[in-house]
Amino acid sequence: MSDRIRLDDLTDADLDALYDQLDATYRERAHFVAHLASLHPSHIGHTDQNLPDWAVVTIETPAGQMSWHIAPRDMDLFTRVQPTNRICRGWDGHTTNEKYQRMRDLTEATPSLLPLDVIAEHQREHIKQLTARVAELEHAEQGDRAAAALDNSTIKAWHTRAEQAEAAIARVRKLATRWAILRTYGGAAYELRKALDEKPAETTPLVHQSTKPQASHSAGADEPAIDEQQPTTEADRA
Repeated sequence: MSDRIRLDDLTDADLDALYDQLDATYRERAHFVAHLASLHPSHIGHTDQNLPDWAVVTIETPAGQMSWHIAPRDMDLFTRVQPTNRICRGWDGHTTNEKYQRMRDLTEATPSLLPLDVIAEHQREHIKQLTARVAELEHAEQGDRAAAALDNSTIKAWHTRAEQAEAAIARVRKLATRWAILRTYGGAAYELRKALDEKPAETTPLVHQSTKPQASHSAGADEPAIDEQQPTTEADRA
């Protein structure tokens, strides 16, 4: 790093040398771009309003569009490229990184030593793959839309029916429990319900008779008194 020139030490001769190196670098790049433009459809023109002195060459390759700025001194290399005066004619908005990624894709996809028919077949296969990928994405998008519609309508209906079924099951379990209790304690429940249904007018004489000792002797001392209000057989209980 000892050869690096400090800004304070920069002379006119040093500055001229730097410009010469820069021009040589741009010239070498221009040779490469001109060769690439001769292989693919391309056009060139002064389309950049920010750099009016520099032309822009746009090249349409199988791997995608590429473009470079060309210095005025290098325009002699692009005499066979179609000129254009339209501002940013057909530019797809690619960035520098995207441009050189397309360059890598181009060199990998179409080696210059392959016959044209092999290259054409490769391009057809590439188009087929892209078409299949587009169909796959469209199918996935349709599936997402169907899933969204299912979430918004059918699944909600399923949840509603499931909640209703759970509520019905809970009611059935509650009724089954009550039925089991009534089945077990049916006799006692019947007696209690019978007593609750009796009117006070019907119960008063029974209480009055129970306070008189002679009433119990009228039926005989050896036989228990029979309450006519109570069922005496299984048929009566039913």
